[in-house]
Amino acid sequence: MIQIYKSSTSPKSLDTGTQYNGQDVQEQLLIDQNSKCYICEKKVVTDYHIDHLLSQAQHSDKTTDWSNLLLTCSYCNQKKSNAYDQIINPLGHPIETFIKQKVDYQRNVAIFEGPDDREIVGIDETIKLLSSVFNGKTPARQVREEKFYEYFFHRITLFQKACNQFLANKTEQHKRIVCELLKADQEFLGFKYWIIQSNQTLQKTFLSFCQWNRDEI
Repeated sequence: MIQIYKSSTSPKSLDTGTQYNGQDVQEQLLIDQNSKCYICEKKVVTDYHIDHLLSQAQHSDKTTDWSNLLLTCSYCNQKKSNAYDQIINPLGHPIETFIKQKVDYQRNVAIFEGPDDREIVGIDETIKLLSSVFNGKTPARQVREEKFYEYFFHRITLFQKACNQFLANKTEQHKRIVCELLKADQEFLGFKYWIIQSNQTLQKTFLSFCQWNRDEI
């Protein structure tokens, strides 16, 4: 999960005050978010929903508020539902710098850790949601949860291998491969950020490519 971009001009269909999922809303969210779910960062094609950051159940006055509408995959939409109204707002907050997002290869789980001070509102709730998405709600993942994790694990392992190849042989070709996998339209950038942070050489070479949707690190 990373900070995301939202265009400043709201789609015209929201002016009615009744419809939040018009075609122009869908199109703009797909453009703004590079066709990625804002929670898990997985690419979506047709399997997407328009999520209310603050749920309709608790904040009906924000049903058609452009700043409250975000693109999510059906998997994460079901996970979040109306239960996580207190997560960090990904608009204007570099979540990837607040929450460590890593893989524990021995235990086959994703690890999420926040700062000790907890000054930023919503960190604990965000970690709880991310853990539910990547690890499931029970010790043994259900089928959909396991399929999602397998997809994620395969892609983050490919990125780790690309970084290892660069460290072993610092050619321009290996550098270009890593840079390509760090573009804003790529998946699971929150995890990739912490792989880059884990090594001084990777930091020096690639941290400047990790400024997604913000001016500076």
